[in-house]
Amino acid sequence: MTSKNLLISVLVIEDNPSDCVLIERVIKQFDSSISVVMYHTAENALEYLTDVLNNPQLILLDLTLQPSTMDGIDFMRAMRKIKRIAEIPIAIVTGGAMDVARAHSENASDYILKPFTTSQFSKLVNRLGFEN
Repeated sequence: MTSKNLLISVLVIEDNPSDCVLIERVIKQFDSSISVVMYHTAENALEYLTDVLNNPQLILLDLTLQPSTMDGIDFMRAMRKIKRIAEIPIAIVTGGAMDVARAHSENASDYILKPFTTSQFSKLVNRLGFEN
């Protein structure tokens, strides 16, 4: 029997402020004890990941980040090159099927379509091996 980890921290990389509010609300409704860190650019999120001592257990990543020199795919590629953070699961947060195909081609861990509900987030968390 495989033991599941408790999800205690999530990094959200999303450039749309309204989506940020909704995503955080869903996460907190799912489990109010989860720590949520938000970044609007991939560059700032990557800098955070390289500096922070305690890695998030899950990253929710929008692929089309603007204005930014690094989109979600660039972020995943850069992150996977850094051994200490390379294995953090990344779930793509997207509104379109094209992004899902791109995410799978770049080895994203999973995806969730926005806007998503607490129930959909719960299913994602379980698919990724967490238990809350």
